[in-house]
Amino acid sequence: MLIITRRTNESIFVGDDIVIINLGRNGNNVRFGIIAPEHTNIVRDEIAPSNHPLLTKIVDKLVSNRVKARRALDKVPCLKRK
Repeated sequence: MLIITRRTNESIFVGDDIVIINLGRNGNNVRFGIIAPEHTNIVRDEIAPSNHPLLTKIVDKLVSNRVKARRALDKVPCLKRK
């Protein structure tokens, strides 16, 4: 996992065709603008299915360290324990 700090109006480039822009904060909320090709599927984690391929990949990478994995997965809204 790459952790990046960005100020308002600063960007992150992902590959050759995706740009994520920090549009600013409103209290605890951070607003992002995402520029991506039309065929790119963008889904917020709280509405992503729990079998989403990226979430599965994250679980596979973290499973070797159960404590860190549980802490990381507890931060993903669609995987929170009920």
